[in-house]
Amino acid sequence: MLESERPIKRARHTHHRIVNFAALPDHNAAIDEAEAPKPCTALDTLREELRTRGFIILELQEDQHAVLRGALQEGRRFFDAATPAEKQRCVLDGRTDYDLGFVAGASRREQWHLVRSAALAHCEEEALWPSQTFQRCMLGAIGVLDDVATRVLRAVCPQAHQEVQRQREAGGDISVLDCFHYSNAAQAADRYANCPEHLDPGFLTLGPSADTPGLQILDTIEGSWVDVDIDCDSSSGHGVILFVDESLEAYSKGAFKAARHRVCDSNASRTSLLYELRLDTNQSNLQHYLG
Repeated sequence: MLESERPIKRARHTHHRIVNFAALPDHNAAIDEAEAPKPCTALDTLREELRTRGFIILELQEDQHAVLRGALQEGRRFFDAATPAEKQRCVLDGRTDYDLGFVAGASRREQWHLVRSAALAHCEEEALWPSQTFQRCMLGAIGVLDDVATRVLRAVCPQAHQEVQRQREAGGDISVLDCFHYSNAAQAADRYANCPEHLDPGFLTLGPSADTPGLQILDTIEGSWVDVDIDCDSSSGHGVILFVDESLEAYSKGAFKAARHRVCDSNASRTSLLYELRLDTNQSNLQHYLG
């Protein structure tokens, strides 16, 4: 039976265990089992939560979280204030050489999409960005979230981290930052029309809680959907939500299960910021881990 076909309890929010990001080891020797790593309670909790539930809340430093809140606010400002002409100027369609820009999706969702390598390569081209402030905020968010994601990946699956580093050294990086805006202007017939349940293809997805709750993740232990935006806000002052994606499930040979998630309808508009640490499977040895 597929996970989505099992009887699922109604959505809830609760207080899950929180890991302080600063408490995680920041060097290879601390996570290399062959080197007899020192005990690390934070690392053990991180691994256990990602293996059993597929997601966790990480507590960041105040300055890191301030960067993310600033990017979220600047994203909201763009979606609320930019005219159709200003959005059209930055539209991604037809700009495939850049891999960054505005995406006018379905009527319920707009999106600003940045591939990390493209964002860094074209950071000096002001014409591609709505404003210098927007550019600075989004690049800052990429810096914070990529640092968190790569450090977590190295801690839980060193071989996957090595593959990401290998691709980056070869000049390839398709990790993405997306700033989503859901208008929620009219009540949807389907409560989950904003974004139906799905799995992300990368290694890890993470981001701060949105300005309006809506993200739900399936807790496979308790068989219920968790309102993680509410959970993050109520249990952590500077938290980010982090969950497992399909590539990490493959590289870990199922030790970590990809987290099924969705975005609910709401009575208010919603802006969110999510970073997905990805791997170009056309240039990787992913099939080796699938065997």
